[in-house]
Amino acid sequence: LRTMRGRLDAVSQALLWLMMAGLMFGGGIGMGLGAYAFIAHGEASHLGDLFWVVLLFWQLYPLLSGAGGARFDFAHLLRFPLRYGSFFALSLAYGLFDPSAVVSLFWLLCLSVGVAAAHAALFPWVLLVVLAFAAMNLVLSRAISTWADRWMEQRRTREIVGLIFIVGILVMQFAVPALSHWAPGERFAQRWMPPLLGVAHFLPPGLAGVALAEGLAAGWTRAFARFLFVCSYALAFLWLLHLRLIPQYRRENLRQTRLPRRPARRPPPPPLQ
Repeated sequence: LRTMRGRLDAVSQALLWLMMAGLMFGGGIGMGLGAYAFIAHGEASHLGDLFWVVLLFWQLYPLLSGAGGARFDFAHLLRFPLRYGSFFALSLAYGLFDPSAVVSLFWLLCLSVGVAAAHAALFPWVLLVVLAFAAMNLVLSRAISTWADRWMEQRRTREIVGLIFIVGILVMQFAVPALSHWAPGERFAQRWMPPLLGVAHFLPPGLAGVALAEGLAAGWTRAFARFLFVCSYALAFLWLLHLRLIPQYRRENLRQTRLPRRPARRPPPPPLQ
């Protein structure tokens, strides 16, 4: 703190922590009040919207905030005699203490408290569904992070991603005026929103929201079926994470350049007569 650069860095860190704390507590209060209002007014089907907010923040915030920052390389842990189970558990723990994970877990806790305040008998079921949803998000975030690091370590992949990003920006410049001209808001909503909502009900946030709504309506068979679907998503993402961590545990080396070829051996010249 003796230099101006150090003071400015400390001020920026303090502002960042204040912003994250405000987002955490403000969002948690909103989650709790929203869940309580949905249950109290008989609109439990809208609980899936709150789960969507948690999912999008948990998965997108690390990609947006850490796009240009340095990431921890788990290959450094392999200097120590770790078993694969310990290596796998450390990878999950690293994702569990990510800022986006901490904020999202607090939001889920506030959501559970809001539902319990409106319907106390539903709290054990809410806690079970929220734990399954949190485990699914944790495994999904780690799978996305590890596979993204794997792809971005290759130069060709970085070039393709950069090209897609530039093309996407150019397409958006023409797509927005075209959609506003050819597909007005009401017609677009009537044509495309019902299919999108139907698909959303089979994704983890929609399944978690329907599981809570069915549990509130005492439809325990359908509620438990939705809960099993959320668990199946978690197992599928766990398998994807396992597929990526196994080569990393075996000290996979992604070479950026090709190995030099050894010159072919020429046969010795014949002896002189």
